[in-house]
Amino acid sequence: MNAKNPAVALTNNRRGQIDPATVAQHVGLLLPIEITEIGAGSAAKTVLSIITELEKEWVEGVLGERITRERVTEFNPRRARWRSWSGRFSTGW
Repeated sequence: MNAKNPAVALTNNRRGQIDPATVAQHVGLLLPIEITEIGAGSAAKTVLSIITELEKEWVEGVLGERITRERVTEFNPRRARWRSWSGRFSTGW
């Protein structure tokens, strides 16, 4: 993350931006506590303003075996195409 480009990727191909006033200023795992959406539809602006930084090792230590790495493929009927991605998923706290 840098002050000149505070953009972040959100779920469902959405984009957001980090509030420049936030204390969290490092790239890595972020847990947004406050998310504000301004506007509606495709013109909506999503701002993450209260953010906690998480250490990857801490998250893995807390969740341990509950984290799995999976490859997911799904069909998006709205766009009439398949999409595939890899990610880490947790079965819960």
